[in-house]
Amino acid sequence: MDCILVSGVFFIHVFQAIPLYTVVLGRKASDQKRTFTNAFSSHFPDPLVIQRPYDKVVTECLNWGRYIQGVLALTGCGLCFDVVVHSNIPLGSGLSSSAALELASYHFVSQFFPEPLPRGVRSAELCRRVEHEYAEVPCGIMDQFVIALAEHAHALRIDCR
Repeated sequence: MDCILVSGVFFIHVFQAIPLYTVVLGRKASDQKRTFTNAFSSHFPDPLVIQRPYDKVVTECLNWGRYIQGVLALTGCGLCFDVVVHSNIPLGSGLSSSAALELASYHFVSQFFPEPLPRGVRSAELCRRVEHEYAEVPCGIMDQFVIALAEHAHALRIDCR
């Protein structure tokens, strides 16, 4: 992936698909009276328990769980789930593993709403808020935009004005 700054305002992201992915699989918990979501990851041996209410930032939640918690909170989802996260994106590799987790979680959760959640720019903006408010990472929005909007073998122009 390459970024070129043009005229100080536009980014042209030249996107070349790489065979890396993040998936979130799961189900709605059969007991919706419980107050937590279980999250398992192929990267970490111990499962996480993400407590409701999701909009309360819980410092005990490990960093990767905060991304899922933030998506649950900012989408207004009040359901409990059992989820498994699998990714072959190396953590800390600079390949947007956190943005991939946010958007994979977003698309998973969207299946449980009666009306479709926004896609594209709006999903990227919500996931950036997750990064800022729940993971406490002051990132830009390029990673979320690229994951939400890019098409294989196409350039993605991002207007930052």
